[in-house]
Amino acid sequence: MVGNLIQNELMKFFVRKRTWVYFIIFYSIPFLFILIYFFKTGSAWQKSFIDFALVFQLSFIGIYTTILAATTVAEEYVNGTIKQLLIRPYSRTNVLLSKYFAVFLMLLFQLIGTYLIAYILTWFFTIEKVYFSLFIRDLLYALILQTVYMTIAFMIATLTRKSALAIALTIFLQLTQGLSSFINMFYPFLSKYYLFGLLNLGQLPEGVSLAWAILVIAIYYIIFILVTFQAFSRRDV
Repeated sequence: MVGNLIQNELMKFFVRKRTWVYFIIFYSIPFLFILIYFFKTGSAWQKSFIDFALVFQLSFIGIYTTILAATTVAEEYVNGTIKQLLIRPYSRTNVLLSKYFAVFLMLLFQLIGTYLIAYILTWFFTIEKVYFSLFIRDLLYALILQTVYMTIAFMIATLTRKSALAIALTIFLQLTQGLSSFINMFYPFLSKYYLFGLLNLGQLPEGVSLAWAILVIAIYYIIFILVTFQAFSRRDV
């Protein structure tokens, strides 16, 4: 039952021309970076340049997924179609769950494609070789980080019904990751619980283990999900 709803949500995404335009531009980025580098230097590709293209793509993913998560619920209220969804023989939980998983699948599709292309370019066209396991690790780290921000945007949009507010607040929270070094310096005991300082699993604050960071992130994530679904289930439409 939920699978059909997820399929419908994905169809809503892909029926839009802007989705296809985005993916064409998005997956062209690493190749454009490589062409620019080659024609500018005329030398072999460097892994550092591919890494730069990867970071650039990840920022694209963060912005696009935030917008998608914020608008998928809020637009239903703005367009007045939320009542049509809820009169169907589906529970509110299933309706919201389908929207959440549809956005998550879009995120997963982008991340897998991004890291797979980066791995292929690195392995076949650079002197430096990187083990596939390292790419899998980085992919999982990125997936955790992006999923948390996606969930925050989804939660804010569900609570406020305002996509612009959800997008602005989520992007602002992403910028607060830089505060982790300040907190770690002056309030080291708080750095173990500061969510946005723990999301960079590849560079954790001093004294924080990977297991602890994942545990804290999981607790925050569960809270965000419970708040989102409880609010949506109890709110009058």
